Amino acid sequence: MRELVNAATGAHKSGELKEGDDFPLPEEIALRSGASLAECLEAVTALLQSGTIRQDAAGRLSVGSKF
Repeated sequence: MRELVNAATGAHKSGELKEGDDFPLPEEIALRSGASLAECLEAVTALLQSGTIRQDAAGRLSVGSKF
């Protein structure tokens, strides 16, 4: 899980992700990374709780301002 969080943080620092950009759902992260869905859900939950990403009423994830 820590590796996934670090990868997201690295993508932001490199400019690949900016505030307001779409953030992939846990299922998409699992497919891309080969990590288990449980690990991806845990990572996304941690990012949501920290404010790093946010989720709108429709369930869409986006990059927050706390990256």
